[in-house]
Amino acid sequence: MDYASVGLLASNGIYVDIEVPFNYSRPSGIERTLDPDGDAVNLAPVLRLRRLGVTECLAFKDGRLDVKFDDGTRFQVPMDLEFEAWGVSGQGGAAGLRIVSMPGGELAIWRDRR
Repeated sequence: MDYASVGLLASNGIYVDIEVPFNYSRPSGIERTLDPDGDAVNLAPVLRLRRLGVTECLAFKDGRLDVKFDDGTRFQVPMDLEFEAWGVSGQGGAAGLRIVSMPGGELAIWRDRR
């Protein structure tokens, strides 16, 4: 089965991969739902985020993800009952850390134990 995802490497080394529709909002009040499996043109707003750093990345026990960027842009990813909804990994202080929202919302967490 083919699936689409949105992969984003932020300027401070945080990598986010999203595989389900998610909410995207700008400080100006613009809000929309973006679908990785939809028309790629509709995902264009995400491209500007690669020049920004992630300032806050919250993974919730129920499988949701909330990511905020330098300029206040934010996206929120829900959990999914059937698929891995999202994955996050990092560099720098977050190097060796990977978190994935598993089907049903459980979080899988890997850490480098060096």
